[in-house]
Amino acid sequence: MGRRTTIVAVKSKFRIVGEDPKDDAVLNTAYSGKAAYMVSGDKHLIPLREFKRIKIVTITEMLDVLGKM
Repeated sequence: MGRRTTIVAVKSKFRIVGEDPKDDAVLNTAYSGKAAYMVSGDKHLIPLREFKRIKIVTITEMLDVLGKM
């Protein structure tokens, strides 16, 4: 399996996570990069479950998704 990296120009400036504004950078990067999923164990991001149609999942949940592909 090859590796693929994409540099994302972050243009969005959503402010969602008041308790930890650094998490907003992760959400903005996922949004600008047109991500379908975001894998996280962060206590502020996991409860969101979804942001702008980006599904926010745990590692275990992502492994389940990949197992169904």
